[in-house]
Amino acid sequence: MKHKKDIAIAAALIAAALIASMGMGDTKTSGLDAPETLRPVILTATPTTRTTAPTITVEPTENPETTPSPTQTPEPPYGDAEVTMLAKVVWAEARGVPTTAEKAAVIWCVLNRVDAYGYGDSIAEVTTAKNQFAYREASPATDELTELARDVLDRWWREHNGEADVGRVLPAEYTFFCGDGKHNHFRTKYEDTGVYWDWSLPSPYGEEEPHGN
Repeated sequence: MKHKKDIAIAAALIAAALIASMGMGDTKTSGLDAPETLRPVILTATPTTRTTAPTITVEPTENPETTPSPTQTPEPPYGDAEVTMLAKVVWAEARGVPTTAEKAAVIWCVLNRVDAYGYGDSIAEVTTAKNQFAYREASPATDELTELARDVLDRWWREHNGEADVGRVLPAEYTFFCGDGKHNHFRTKYEDTGVYWDWSLPSPYGEEEPHGN
């Protein structure tokens, strides 16, 4: 009898063990609180190629405030009309004097007045001022005197632009003259004191200095 009881107990234990072993393969249970076996998530990192940003070269630009601009020589304040006017003045005032320097001095006297204060602001104003120079529209402007007028104007304008020793024959302070029929006598004042220019500057025309004093 006891032997049968022991067999029954052993059978029960074997059955319990079999039931337990059958439930080990599935951990999923029903219900809201039942845990669910989570599968591991494998994150795969994709290698990226690191690129180097291109180097940008910036060319230096000139600063307009510091870069000097080319110096431009201004246009001279005269043209053919002024050249002709001066040639006519020389014809009236000095066509009979013996040297080119004396003729050129008449033109320099006009230009000295242009540069001075109170005689006129232009060659035309100074040349045509009433009771000053013997300008006549009807006077001839010969080729010789026209060429001389251009030469003196060129020297005068070069001097204005900074050139030294341009070949003046009359200093800048001489703004008056009078004539005796043979020579013109240049002076610095309106009053004729008898003190005249002594022609001590060398003539750029390759001739002896005038002897009109």
